[in-house]
Amino acid sequence: MSQATRELLERALRLSPVERAELVAELVASLDGDEPEDLVESAWADEIERRVREMPAAGAALPSADDVFSRLRTHLAERRRAK
Repeated sequence: MSQATRELLERALRLSPVERAELVAELVASLDGDEPEDLVESAWADEIERRVREMPAAGAALPSADDVFSRLRTHLAERRRAK
């Protein structure tokens, strides 16, 4: 981090929580504009098509929501124990 960035950070940290939140929102919004929107939409369309192709054929057995959430809870519990 450059000296100028450190100084800016120190000044920003002296702002009120509301002012800091507004500043963060503006900074994040400034990053969102780096890619043209049509490229983002195209990437999402490609991702949706890929996911649809990977879906099981009609009538194929899918796990129940209860099973999925149970496996997720188990996975999360194991990760917490590993930390």
